[in-house]
Amino acid sequence: MSNFDEYLKYFFWDFKRMDNVVYNYRIIENLVLNNSELIVKPVVILTISMIECILYDFLTRVKQHVNEKVSGLTDDEVKSIKGKDLPNALNNYIELCKKHKIFTDEIHNMLCKFCEIRNRVHIQNVKGYCPSDESLLWNKELGIESGGLLRNIIFHLSKNYPRPSDFHQSPELSLDSFPFPWANLK
Repeated sequence: MSNFDEYLKYFFWDFKRMDNVVYNYRIIENLVLNNSELIVKPVVILTISMIECILYDFLTRVKQHVNEKVSGLTDDEVKSIKGKDLPNALNNYIELCKKHKIFTDEIHNMLCKFCEIRNRVHIQNVKGYCPSDESLLWNKELGIESGGLLRNIIFHLSKNYPRPSDFHQSPELSLDSFPFPWANLK
């Protein structure tokens, strides 16, 4: 078992949601052991689903906190987020994070890109996203890129919006020690 969950403990609000993200991470670890390019689609979909859960958890933390201040946000930003409903839609989470400058422009742009890609789970492609041939979309590079986005989000939240230290054992925040099974995609 990797130390992936130690990174999540650094900022996660709801530990059951965190357990579910760890569970999906373990699925990805096991999928990449398979020597097939056909696993890239489920790996990317699972990775973006994990990101969606992390964004939801962070925004829920802002809405529900009482005594534990969410460092990195002003009182006005907290009030604004508390006043918003959190529908179960990745695009809405991304836009809330953009509005309150939770992430860098680079992370925000990547989130937008992968939100659209994640919608390709709908094979009929009603929205007409390119490429129309799915086999041209789901490739090793996209899988690795999705893992990199997840890693960047985890690092950003851990560094900028950590929970108080009594909730976690501060992991060594290092790209070198971060578990990255996406590198094993074929």
